[in-house]
Amino acid sequence: MRSAPPKTYRGYGRVAYLAIRADIEDKLAKGWHLTAIYAEHEHRLPIGYKQFAKYVQRYSEASRYVWGQTS
Repeated sequence: MRSAPPKTYRGYGRVAYLAIRADIEDKLAKGWHLTAIYAEHEHRLPIGYKQFAKYVQRYSEASRYVWGQTS
């Protein structure tokens, strides 16, 4: 008998991302690629890479250098 997958709640991925945002911004400032950062933190994030990239663009100050939004 298989156990049911753990219940996830709306916004749980965002909360998990925001909990490690400072580490992500530090790595972005050091020049890490998003895929490398995601691979390192994948076990802590209940989201896929595509959503991770959206959160970086939306919430990280360092993302303006990644996405070319310098102003």
